Amino acid sequence: MKSQSMRTHFLTLKQQRDSILPALNLLSMAQLWERPNENKWSIGESIYHLFLIAKMLRVAAIITIPCTKFYAKLRRNKPFDRNINDIYKEYKEKHGRGMKSPFILNPPNKIYHSMGINELDQLLLHETIKLMELVEDIDQDIAGHIIFFDPVANNPNLIQVIQLLAIHEAHHLRIIRRDLEALNGRKKGNNPMSNSSRIGRLTAAVKRSFSFLGQFIKEEFKKFIGNSFKLFGINRSDPYYK
Repeated sequence: MKSQSMRTHFLTLKQQRDSILPALNLLSMAQLWERPNENKWSIGESIYHLFLIAKMLRVAAIITIPCTKFYAKLRRNKPFDRNINDIYKEYKEKHGRGMKSPFILNPPNKIYHSMGINELDQLLLHETIKLMELVEDIDQDIAGHIIFFDPVANNPNLIQVIQLLAIHEAHHLRIIRRDLEALNGRKKGNNPMSNSSRIGRLTAAVKRSFSFLGQFIKEEFKKFIGNSFKLFGINRSDPYYK
């Protein structure tokens, strides 16, 4: 890839995904598509959303690059930004809530429970490769002047939109990690070993209770027999009663 900055951002994408994929591979289909609540996406839906974002960016690049490349070449010697702020973090700090996804980027209901993690991973990977192939021959000083119309992100250049893709994914991967922690917490709570331990402690407590009760009954029975002997004037030292 000719642009070192874009190469760095694509590498960040890969590293972010690789860091969480082993944990995702351990999920069952039910866990992959389980929603934390009715207003939150499942892990599978979140990953599909990342695919939709990458696809939208690629389509936007297919349109934007040819339309602006000539202008970008004219300005290639002018300064340009190589980085962009985390607009998602800034939005949340300003509005007190996360940025709402456009409806066209929401996972459709038809994909629910339709794919495993390997299929989702390959879907996202192939879309990313297509995007890389689209921009790999664009020089850095030209990429810095290919401007995308996106007022929310202050109309970023091509380098910045690739970085923004990585920032956006990092945001969702943090959410996915929290969901994984919640799932693991529930697993530990339902761990057979934990249940066995609890059952063992309960059994021991019951045994102690019965032991105490048995001892109590034994002592009370002795008292009852002793009182009965006294009541009827029976001499317990008599060999007959031994």
